[in-house]
Amino acid sequence: MRINTQGFRIEETAPPRPQRTFLLEGTKDLDTVIPAESRFTEGAGPVYPTLGRRLFPALDALEITMDQLGKHPTPEELDRSNVRRLIRAMLPVLEAYSDCYPKKAYKKAAGELGTIVSAVGQFKDVAVLETTVGTLYPDGVIPPRIAKRLEKTHNQEAELFRDAFKHFRKEGLETVLDTFSQPHRLEEGSPARIETEDRRLLGNRALELLDKAENRGLVHQDPEEFHGGRKALRRVLNAVGASADILAWPKEDVEAMTRLVDGLGVAQDSFIAYEWLEKEGLHAEAAKMKAEYDARHQAEIQEAQRFIDSGAFGRLRAAAEQA
Repeated sequence: MRINTQGFRIEETAPPRPQRTFLLEGTKDLDTVIPAESRFTEGAGPVYPTLGRRLFPALDALEITMDQLGKHPTPEELDRSNVRRLIRAMLPVLEAYSDCYPKKAYKKAAGELGTIVSAVGQFKDVAVLETTVGTLYPDGVIPPRIAKRLEKTHNQEAELFRDAFKHFRKEGLETVLDTFSQPHRLEEGSPARIETEDRRLLGNRALELLDKAENRGLVHQDPEEFHGGRKALRRVLNAVGASADILAWPKEDVEAMTRLVDGLGVAQDSFIAYEWLEKEGLHAEAAKMKAEYDARHQAEIQEAQRFIDSGAFGRLRAAAEQA
């Protein structure tokens, strides 16, 4: 609070909010920070090794991260917490082992994850929007007339996010933990047979996602199709990460795919900013952002074509088939 009093000024500022720290922050490789042990045990019978080794610790990490986020996280805190990255890493595992759960319970719990990851993404995108719009100005200072509209958008998205986040904290998280920590137990069998089936399930899911990504395509002029291609490729990348300790994925192709997914994402950020500026009637600014998007779009299309022409899809497919 500031009070001007004829010649002197009294300033009173609220104490700064302590900066939260998060279990998963500061890395893209979640395997290096997710605890190896889990409070979810294998119970009375065996489960597939990947569930015990990857899913159960990830459920622990999700519970811890949600507690660390508290009731009212900021977009910056959501980004640092890596909660969306964690859920995306869990999804290909859950999809590969969906038959290990009752269908109705699986659908409900998976829906809870899908809803919260979408809500986190939309809220986080407000901060990305502000940053991207800021690139239009050399000094990085967004004019007040535009900053005011960004604040309005932030407040609208914040309200939508709060409702989704509150529901997930109160009900959704418990549903996810209770459902996915209790897969059907396997019939008795040799460890070798169980491990073979474990690899087969992961490999088959990766093959399905590779088919979808290739069929969707990566070289599109239409922005919506272009973004759809990125989402399909990102799901392949998540599936590769989920099975990296089991399947021998070609390192160079995985690195190229990672760079491509990141580059496509930067282009998409520009398009989101362009659409927002156009919707707000800021046509001059929108035209500048559209030019930035077009340049990035074409550059990433070329990168995508190089990725395709390199034969990367074929090598990735061969690795999945080795399962």
